[in-house]
Amino acid sequence: MKEPLRVCHLVSDDGWGGAEAVTAGLLGEQVSDPDLRVGIVSLNPGRLTDLARELGITTYVVPEEDRGFLALWRDVGRVLGQLNPDIVHSHRYKENTLNYLLSRRLGHRPVVTLHGDEPPNSFRLRLRRNIWRKIAKWMALRVDAQLVAVSEDLRTVLDYPVTHCRVIPNGVRVPPPEEAPPSKGRIVGWVGRMVQIKDLPLLLQAFAEVARHQDECELLLIGDGPERNMVERLIETLGIRDRTTVTGFVEDPSIYFSRMSLFTLTSLHEGVPLALLEAMANGIPCLCAAVGGIPDVAGEQHALELVEERTAAAWAGAITELLRDPQRARELAERGRERVANSFSLRSSASRYKSLYLETVVPE
Repeated sequence: MKEPLRVCHLVSDDGWGGAEAVTAGLLGEQVSDPDLRVGIVSLNPGRLTDLARELGITTYVVPEEDRGFLALWRDVGRVLGQLNPDIVHSHRYKENTLNYLLSRRLGHRPVVTLHGDEPPNSFRLRLRRNIWRKIAKWMALRVDAQLVAVSEDLRTVLDYPVTHCRVIPNGVRVPPPEEAPPSKGRIVGWVGRMVQIKDLPLLLQAFAEVARHQDECELLLIGDGPERNMVERLIETLGIRDRTTVTGFVEDPSIYFSRMSLFTLTSLHEGVPLALLEAMANGIPCLCAAVGGIPDVAGEQHALELVEERTAAAWAGAITELLRDPQRARELAERGRERVANSFSLRSSASRYKSLYLETVVPE
């Protein structure tokens, strides 16, 4: 009987964002695959490691807070040596660096998912990021790592050769049609981390304009982050406090989808945002900035509405048009759900990663 392929995910688990959600989805699919034996090594304890243990996955935590990088390299290497994986699949910059350095010593094949590219705010940080990006690229190519970008746009931005970097979009669970709740009311929804790249001021300013002409509409913001205080202040300044709900972090935002009549993302850049895919999978019409990998999600089917302009007036107009045209919103929701089911399902994403693992260990 053929031995299962040993795969170990190397993660940070110091928060919950797209990288952690994608890893959690993959773990859920891979743990039941008889061709794979899955483990996880985390640099911090957290929600992802708790989930892995609940799934019965071999889980190790090597806390980074009391270790310098050399000690982390030594101790993660010791754990990986015990696990003896064929593939180490890492998901963020520090873990990727450890993966590159340890692959030579331990003999595993490194697989790296590039989840996004969030530009730093200052020139100094951008310069450091660009230098580090060049070093990371050199290391990846030197150890023959197989890289995965979540969108073609991201692969182009990071400028990795096609021979070393393929595109595997993120995937989400698509509920059966009877589980996808119809939207109710006139609620504009948003889900994500409150960080600068999400450009929440644009959404708030647009909604304030909409609220001046739409008596019953509301804004629902699901999430938390470093921009939360700024968001709360701007809500007060714009006079939309009585129309706006900010939930803070919610472990399962899908429970709010039944309240939304429209899902929005005004981001400055995105890879393939899981919140968008989840909203589409749950039958919510979506209105998003035409940035990053989002146009790829829309596809030729026009599965979501794209807004090219970055003005409050343009966004207010687009939101108002969809709120006033329920037939158009329903058609958009149906196309969105079909698009995710056909091209962005979690099962499809896990299957493509499995094929990549097998090709990486036994090249054609």
